[in-house]
Amino acid sequence: MSNNYICLWCGRLFTIQRAENSSAEEKQKCPYCGGDNIVKHNPSDLLSMLMGGGGG
Repeated sequence: MSNNYICLWCGRLFTIQRAENSSAEEKQKCPYCGGDNIVKHNPSDLLSMLMGGGGG
């Protein structure tokens, strides 16, 4: 199982391979800068956030 992440420190995208039977959530780090401020990257969520807006 793989998940796409983006590092909020350097802005680079990367993929982390994770075993399906792994139940422990480890704190992952960016393979480029070593930063630990990373979030899962899901383009459809980003588009929903940008386009969904809340008009008033």
